[in-house]
Amino acid sequence: MRESLLTENRLKNKYVAEFISRNDKYIDEYQLTFFEVTTAMAFQYFKETKTDFCVIETGLGGRLDSTNVLNPLAVVITTISLEHTNVLGNTIEQIASEKAAIIKNDTKVFTGLLKPEAERIVREKCIEKQSQYLPLKKYLVEGSSESIRILDNKIFEINPPLKGSYQKTNAALAALTVAETFSKFDEQKFKNGIKNVSKNTGLTGRYEIYHKSPRIIFDSAHNLEGIENFLNEFNKEASQYDKRFLIFGAMRDKAIEEMIKKLGEYFDELLLSEIQYERAAKPSEIHEICNRLDVRSRILNQPAGFIKEFKNSESSNCLVVLGSMYLLGEIKLQLQG
Repeated sequence: MRESLLTENRLKNKYVAEFISRNDKYIDEYQLTFFEVTTAMAFQYFKETKTDFCVIETGLGGRLDSTNVLNPLAVVITTISLEHTNVLGNTIEQIASEKAAIIKNDTKVFTGLLKPEAERIVREKCIEKQSQYLPLKKYLVEGSSESIRILDNKIFEINPPLKGSYQKTNAALAALTVAETFSKFDEQKFKNGIKNVSKNTGLTGRYEIYHKSPRIIFDSAHNLEGIENFLNEFNKEASQYDKRFLIFGAMRDKAIEEMIKKLGEYFDELLLSEIQYERAAKPSEIHEICNRLDVRSRILNQPAGFIKEFKNSESSNCLVVLGSMYLLGEIKLQLQG
């Protein structure tokens, strides 16, 4: 098993090296970004390996995104909230317009539970492109977030073993997309796949219980909507703890002030950690926002060490590590050392 994995990794590394060598002159001439290069490499790899189907996620927005060169079988827009405001715009309408630009002519367009102003923009784009608009809310059974009507009005119940009501919404949207895009839909295989996401693959960074007692939770909520989803779940257990601490870091282009306002209502202290990335907000910048909002905070230079000490303590407190995926990735790497 180990030998086969090593062989597979060597072949992948060889593919990457050959792709870069073959296109090095072009990459330098047009000063392509890392995302542009890896996107092109992925598309080339999928073509050569004759992949049956691919799920392609945009990197930033949609209109000018590197992935927006495809003619997809279906377009899926899960949610739209205020993020990357320095690039996409300062309003939900502006961001929705950027994201809706992935909609092509005569395409099926599936959406999650969008805000009314975002829904209007997407619907208008579908009319312009003569595409079929398929909002999840149209298929949800009344009063439920986990039962949808698909396949000639048949009720399909979804109950993923993942924390957070938004996970049910995401799973329902995935089921709707598959059922309405392909001629065959195996209900049992889909349900098994949803279960395996949690049981076998170990989905991390989404209300991940890193340690049970004392409680340590990791969550990569990095925009306002993500924060709200996390807090809706955390509210169910928050009162169990004497004190609640939060290690936090975010990108500069997020709605940090609005995020801090909400987080400050649930946590006794925010511990602000450095993220080694050029787009990241400095802990000192977030600290100033906390002071302005009268939210208790301090800069934490060694988050992994703090977590290790907290983990070995006997307390009825709770520690949450939340924010950018870069923050969680860096801390988890340090914890392994």
